[in-house]
Amino acid sequence: MDKGISVIIACYNSSLLLRETIECIALQNHDNINVELIIVDNASDDNTYELALKYCKELLNITYRVEQQNVKGKNAALSLGYRLCRYSYVLICDDDNRLEPNYVKTAFAIMEANVSIGALGGIGYPIFEEPAPSWGKYGFACGAQGKESGDITQEQGWVYGAGSVYRLEVILELNKQGFQTILGTRRGQKVDVSGEDVEFCYALILLGYKIWYDERLKFKHYMPAKRMQIGKFLSLRRGDGVQSFALGLYQRVMLCPSRKVNAIFLFKYWFRFFVWNHLCLFKVSFHSLLESSTIVRYAMKQQVIYACKTSWNILYCYSVLRKFVRNINILKI
Repeated sequence: MDKGISVIIACYNSSLLLRETIECIALQNHDNINVELIIVDNASDDNTYELALKYCKELLNITYRVEQQNVKGKNAALSLGYRLCRYSYVLICDDDNRLEPNYVKTAFAIMEANVSIGALGGIGYPIFEEPAPSWGKYGFACGAQGKESGDITQEQGWVYGAGSVYRLEVILELNKQGFQTILGTRRGQKVDVSGEDVEFCYALILLGYKIWYDERLKFKHYMPAKRMQIGKFLSLRRGDGVQSFALGLYQRVMLCPSRKVNAIFLFKYWFRFFVWNHLCLFKVSFHSLLESSTIVRYAMKQQVIYACKTSWNILYCYSVLRKFVRNINILKI
């Protein structure tokens, strides 16, 4: 494949967001770097597809494609986007991300300079439609991802999906081998489960790649008022509790890559997860009796409660464990 960057925007009902996002792609100082934009409309029920075509035609002077994916879910949209990419690196730009003008050029230079980087992330600056609530800085793909630019494999071990950059050949090879993230963006009224970006970074670490952060990669992350509701915040934290079961499996193997992933390992992991989260629930419940409650503390308690609920859901846990074994075998750990 040719050297360059393929920018993917996976969007759902994004008619009010896309124009400014595409404008920021059009304003990129990419010099002589090959750049293309791929927009995947993920089963929207508004006029996202039509507007995406219109804005691309009006604003862009680079190659672009606008496709429709009728299978719901961000993973399905990204999978289609990956298959359409022509260039060596993939940049995931969410529909509410506004990339700074040098984002693409800087990302390309970083990935070219260090072949050991598997995933690269920058820093998102939240732009709130209305004044931000006190808890607005928690868990919305914003802020620095490391103490300083460089290798954050040991410090954090992942970058958030917004603005992240990957090697296309690695993605395509994993997909060819049948690797699928256990987690995927699933929206609900009470629980929002995601975490596929973190899981994929963990897989890259197990393959020997580094996770990298660079503060020169800057973008604005638009936060609409409807996203800054307490109910939304709580659903995200509950989702953190659910996804912690799958992510913890990778973390255990990362601590000791030589460990055999067999039935004994899997049962011990489930048992420890069960006991640990119930002990944490007792602790946070006890503290809530002694301290004044805040929305952040309440959200933390909800996260632990849903981790406990997950540990009780034997069918779900069994499904996760089976998928994890499949992925580990593909990663050849």
